[in-house]
Amino acid sequence: MSGGNWDYFHTRFSSEIEVFCNDIKERFPELAEKLQTTGQALCEIIGEIDYDVCDDAYIKSDKEFEHESIEKIKKAPGI
Repeated sequence: MSGGNWDYFHTRFSSEIEVFCNDIKERFPELAEKLQTTGQALCEIIGEIDYDVCDDAYIKSDKEFEHESIEKIKKAPGI
């Protein structure tokens, strides 16, 4: 794999949101949890788009992918 069109942005995003949530969890525990779980869903979605854009993978239907991605965000634990 080439690493995607955005040079593993989704992986960097995941690491950064984890660090951020750890930094704020003492003051804002519920917010940190929600951001972390939403961040995980976003990371997966961004990764799938990234690999599609660079031709390492293929999204068969943009409409279906969009719908499934929105549902994934809605269903993220803590949302």
